[in-house]
Amino acid sequence: MTNTDYQKKTRKELEQLLTQKQCRFAQELDKGCDAVEAVIRAGYKRKYAQKTASELLNDEKVSAYRRVCAREEYAALGINDKRWQKGS
Repeated sequence: MTNTDYQKKTRKELEQLLTQKQCRFAQELDKGCDAVEAVIRAGYKRKYAQKTASELLNDEKVSAYRRVCAREEYAALGINDKRWQKGS
């Protein structure tokens, strides 16, 4: 699946493609944690936190999930997509 395919998915569809730890990682990042701390809070091993954080930050599914979650939060606040999308 390509990044474009992931962008077309809903939050629920993406949650089904991700593990619980991946979802939790994204949620912790969105709470303001740095990537390494988010990995640890998500339940990954501390010993490999730096490597795991790097891998998850580059994962297309995780990135798409974070975008969908952000889009939903902005919509709930009444913020138009065009105000926060790149290039607008």
